Amino acid sequence: MALLPVQVTAQARHLAALTSQTDVADGAGQDEVTAIRRELTRVGEQRGGALAQRLAALPALMLVDPGRVAAVVEAAPQAGAAAWGRELGVAAVLEVTLSGYGAIPRRWQWWLIGTGVAEAVVQGVLVAQVIHNPWVPWAVGLEELGSELLTWGGGAWLFNARYAPVVLEARLVASRDGRVLWDDLVMVGVDRKALKRLEPAERERREVVLAVTASRAEQKLARGLKKALRRHGMISPPDAPF
Repeated sequence: MALLPVQVTAQARHLAALTSQTDVADGAGQDEVTAIRRELTRVGEQRGGALAQRLAALPALMLVDPGRVAAVVEAAPQAGAAAWGRELGVAAVLEVTLSGYGAIPRRWQWWLIGTGVAEAVVQGVLVAQVIHNPWVPWAVGLEELGSELLTWGGGAWLFNARYAPVVLEARLVASRDGRVLWDDLVMVGVDRKALKRLEPAERERREVVLAVTASRAEQKLARGLKKALRRHGMISPPDAPF
């Protein structure tokens, strides 16, 4: 099996959301934007290496050297997972996307707000059909809309501030025909048990908390992948604990 380089679609408004080791002040404009991009690139490479090590430890599974995989992808960046898999001579290719790192994906938040807006409109229409006062439906709709914006807008902000969410999305693609053999989405808010084993000063460092959370997310993803590999006959039980 080949693990493709981890794709990073996660975003951050401020560098402090990703690391405490920063001398870039808030509002530093393009300097901070560049620093955020650089940090997310570094994180993607780091997490890809950690996940590769975890998968390489799985008995009876041969994982292609990440350097070779990267070379094949760079040589034909538009080819796609199945074509890369055939070039590498593997049965399947694993695509992993880091879509949330220190914050839930923005598209989730907008989707939740969007459903709230739709609900507000529906309630306003229903009230209008019962009460023939033109102002009451507007009041009901606006009240519902404000409630949803507060819940999903403010709630997401509080969740991101209180926790260190990491979101991984994965697909296992068959090299022969491009069929998706397995897909999964894993989100971990924080791994408090692992953090308790660290020194108090380490627990305060944002990059450490995120790395610990990411490790937990990778473990959950690997367990799901292991079951999928067994189901498709790519590994055979019994094997060592994973």
